[in-house]
Amino acid sequence: MMHGTFAMTDEVLMEAMFRVFDMDQDGVVGPEEFVLSMSVFLHGSLDEKIDYCFSVYDHNGDGMVSRDEMFHHLKSTVVNLPPGEELDEVAKDLVDLVVRKLDQDHDGRVSFSDYAGAVKEEPLLLEVFGPVLPDIQEREHFLSTFLDLYGLRAQQI
Repeated sequence: MMHGTFAMTDEVLMEAMFRVFDMDQDGVVGPEEFVLSMSVFLHGSLDEKIDYCFSVYDHNGDGMVSRDEMFHHLKSTVVNLPPGEELDEVAKDLVDLVVRKLDQDHDGRVSFSDYAGAVKEEPLLLEVFGPVLPDIQEREHFLSTFLDLYGLRAQQI
């Protein structure tokens, strides 16, 4: 669904999103988990989106986005390499840049509170490690299709 409906194609992020949607970690996203997760995914508050995004980026659930986790996320975002540059070196430079921007307590790690504080100061950092929320057009298209399909109006939701 995420791939076809929301054009999300990063397999690592899709697996992490599935892990977050699967709240009881039983390997299945049940109906209640799906509805609760889609609610945040489609129109959650900033705080809900911060929690969701951080949970997706924190693959091992230790409350930190490690440099290794950042490296893997950011490496896939490098599209065009400058002549003579190595992909790993460019990704390491991006990690250093992101750590400087997010690490608010300057301990060399990005905790949930670091991430939340940085995003509240600059909301554009919400998806700094990759797209895990729908863009506005895809979100509106999905919602209007859903509303039309079930004969609902936006005010009823």
